[in-house]
Amino acid sequence: MRETPLLRHVRLMHRGTCLSEAWNCYFPTRLPPQIQRRLSDPTLPFGRALGPTAFRRQRLTSLPFPEARAPDTLAADCVLQHQALLFPRAGSEAKERPFACVLERYTQATLQYFRAAFQCGADFRQSLFQAESAGGT
Repeated sequence: MRETPLLRHVRLMHRGTCLSEAWNCYFPTRLPPQIQRRLSDPTLPFGRALGPTAFRRQRLTSLPFPEARAPDTLAADCVLQHQALLFPRAGSEAKERPFACVLERYTQATLQYFRAAFQCGADFRQSLFQAESAGGT
């Protein structure tokens, strides 16, 4: 039986500014049904949808500016790009084959966001991460 991959595109935003953009090509049949249901929410980041499932990430490439820039939506603002394969965690019942390939691009705004968070101290950082995780996209 031939598996059909799905493509998912998510922009992670903070106060109307795009922090990162990700494309996830994944095989839903290789994921538990509850994860498949979570992935139907277009505002939920891919990694957050996978949350309770343990997975191993195999980095393929990490390109800093300017190599990360490409002629598409984030070309002018992309400062870092990652490509990776996602595998089930070691020891799981699933066969050792990837269930997803991800392409992630981070913008200059991401650096500014985290720089500000770290300058404000641990309490502020904690509140930022909690607020963002509750907000989805």
